[in-house]
Amino acid sequence: QLLLEHKGAYVLGSTMVIATLWMTLTIPLYLEQAIDSLRQSGSEQVFLNRVTLILGFALAIIITRTASRLLFFMPGRRVEYDLKNRLLAHLTTLQRDFFRTNTTGALISRLNNDINGVRMLMGFGLLQLCNSIAMLSLAPRSLPPAGPRAGTVFPATGARRGRVALLQGCAQQVLAPRINEAAIRFLTRHGVEVVLVADEQCCGALTHHLGRDDDALARARGNVDAWMREIARGGLDAILVTTSGCGTVIKDYGYMLREDRQYAAPAAAISKLALDITEYVAQLELPAPEHRSELVVAYHSACSLQHGQKITQLPKDLLSKNGFVVKDIPESHLCCGSAGTYNILQPDIATKLRDRKVSNIATVGPEMIAAGNIGCMIQIASGTTVPVAHTIELLDWATGGPRPGINQAGGQPA
Repeated sequence: QLLLEHKGAYVLGSTMVIATLWMTLTIPLYLEQAIDSLRQSGSEQVFLNRVTLILGFALAIIITRTASRLLFFMPGRRVEYDLKNRLLAHLTTLQRDFFRTNTTGALISRLNNDINGVRMLMGFGLLQLCNSIAMLSLAPRSLPPAGPRAGTVFPATGARRGRVALLQGCAQQVLAPRINEAAIRFLTRHGVEVVLVADEQCCGALTHHLGRDDDALARARGNVDAWMREIARGGLDAILVTTSGCGTVIKDYGYMLREDRQYAAPAAAISKLALDITEYVAQLELPAPEHRSELVVAYHSACSLQHGQKITQLPKDLLSKNGFVVKDIPESHLCCGSAGTYNILQPDIATKLRDRKVSNIATVGPEMIAAGNIGCMIQIASGTTVPVAHTIELLDWATGGPRPGINQAGGQPA
């Protein structure tokens, strides 16, 4: 279908991608041959010829990438830009399977952490490839079963104390649907009806961070419409979010749409209803736990929660009151390196931040790590063997729910 719609863009774009990839992979081979020829024969002319060829390849890469940017970002060429994104989505799926199931792909993924110096010689094309590898290294080897569908209503157990919408999210509902399932169990067990609102979509956080404001605002408007319809249908006491990165943006909808005459007022109303799930749980009068687990938990405060929403002590207090021994992490104000798309766009710096975070966590000797953001959970779990769980999973467990699922080393959910 893509080929039939835009043959020219597809063929030209594919040619550019193939040419760039071929040249970036060929450069180190020619460089190695040039060095070998200089060592074996001492022929400076052969060496210079090889180096000239390498420089020619590097120049061709720059020209090709410049032409690609002109094609996909030129005003009026939005169709080709959207096509590029759609093609990238399909290619990402194929690449993920390759790097997870193919021996050569797995080797490349493993070596990616050790080729920082080599990257400098391979130009922009391979840098982009390495960023793709960084993204794929975060992907799980398998996905858990899908969670409950949008449009589902979970009635409260016993007398109803409240009615809330629970944000379904994007990455979290695919990578760890167990988090919202724990939230639903916890809330319904304590008399709160939970609605998964139909027609809800991505909150727009990632595209907002990347500067694609039109896309982010369109998603914000779509969610405002969906939630306002639900409010008119059955009323909502709150819109709860279990991913703090999403919650920070939804709380900002009122500001983001302040100049939109049609949406300014309803967006402001939605922002007032938006709460991190720990904020809502704190409003419930929970009975003291019958048994204290005394499990030592290191609490990681996501940047979006502690800096974006100014929620710092509340999650720790909830965990402590429900039987856990909560430990503060040294340098808790620092990022873990996830930061939305940062661990994809800047994998080297993100890895250094992760290692620093994991080292600080190790100093408190935890048996479990708790966090309120799926991005942080995956990032931290990729650098430690200590199990990582969501705060609401631990609260659900402490109040009668099942033992929480965890993110294990390598970012794999269990």
